[in-house]
Amino acid sequence: MKIRKYLLLFFLLFFVSYVTINTISAQSSISSPYSRFGIGELIPQSNTRSKAMAGISQGLNYAAEINFSNPASYSTFDTMTFLLDFGFTGTFNNMKSYSATSRTSNAYIDYVAIGFPIVKIWHTAFGLVPISSMGYDIYGTLEKNDFEIGRVQQHFIGSGSFNRVFWGNSLKISKNFSVGVNLGYMFGNSRYNRLLHFIDSSNMRTTNVANLIYVADFTFEPGIQYTANLSSKDKIVVGATATIPKNMNAEKSSLVFTDYSNQGSYIDTIKYNRPEKGKIYYPASLSAGITYYRGGRFLIGADFNWSNWSKYESFNVKDTSVLSDCWGISIGGEILPSDKPSASYFQKVTYRIGFKTRQHILQIENTDINEYAVTFGMGLPLTRSKTKINLYVEWGRLGTLSNELIRDNHFKIGAGLSLNEMWFYKRQYR
Repeated sequence: MKIRKYLLLFFLLFFVSYVTINTISAQSSISSPYSRFGIGELIPQSNTRSKAMAGISQGLNYAAEINFSNPASYSTFDTMTFLLDFGFTGTFNNMKSYSATSRTSNAYIDYVAIGFPIVKIWHTAFGLVPISSMGYDIYGTLEKNDFEIGRVQQHFIGSGSFNRVFWGNSLKISKNFSVGVNLGYMFGNSRYNRLLHFIDSSNMRTTNVANLIYVADFTFEPGIQYTANLSSKDKIVVGATATIPKNMNAEKSSLVFTDYSNQGSYIDTIKYNRPEKGKIYYPASLSAGITYYRGGRFLIGADFNWSNWSKYESFNVKDTSVLSDCWGISIGGEILPSDKPSASYFQKVTYRIGFKTRQHILQIENTDINEYAVTFGMGLPLTRSKTKINLYVEWGRLGTLSNELIRDNHFKIGAGLSLNEMWFYKRQYR
């Protein structure tokens, strides 16, 4: 029976990993004009439980779940536990400008991760998470061409995603202090198309200028956590992580061609540039947080994060007129009504809530692009198991209608499974 259980878990892990790798690598999980710049719209690096609390994560350490946002938290894994965690999210966007409204929806895999102990003070985790996603389709204003061929309209289309495979390790330095690091491999691509439509000429075919950038390189993210025990039930956990800035290896190619259907159907190649190797500067970021725990039934915490996106550079080209440094604050908590075996099922459900605000990496027309969101969620326990099904919903707003910009109201709903199995123990009798 034990062997059958392990085989079932192995095949489940293999299936989830295979589907996730193929899906995340291909997905473009958003459709927003704000994703046109940099490496696209950044995706929160947190699990489903954390997302239900507005993304607080730096002070979270829970023996039954993988908090890959802070690798120092792996030290709290139970010494006899194997963990598997994965999540899914669906998004619904309502984008509005002064002249138009657009509605889109997407569904994508958030992450997959496994974790287990190596020895008493050394715990490890592996996983795959998306970093950013790009997806936009924008028409420019009509312009009169100087060569008397009529009106010309620019059409911008972009897609792509960047992802990270990581191997995380944590060492418990002392009873209250842990350090960790996520060694990652970032990969992905972004495709930028600029089409020129000759509105008044039936003889002029659309010109398509296509640029493709591919990135693949290693990343390094250290983290720390310190636990201060206030009493037998009360404690405070302080944590922090950093992303070390790096010039990432990249390759760029471009092609200019006439387009028959305006969707990438080649008629004739006008110009082709061979792939060119270069660098993309991935900027530094810093996250810090504090979480207060009351026994195993209540917690409340706050996180602050900052990123240096004004330093972003692609093939020696900066875009400081649009990209800026950004910051964000998240506040969230959870409560478990009862942990007694005699309690009803809904008293054993964990309830979560959160609020977050952030300044986006973009500043357009001297206007900050801000985001606000509220989150709710639940942790549904499975009978006679530490495994939980986590659910969350988020409602938020990104952008503004000022200066002819776009406001994006979004609704997200997500689900995750935190599988917790006892593997590393010896039977006391047969």
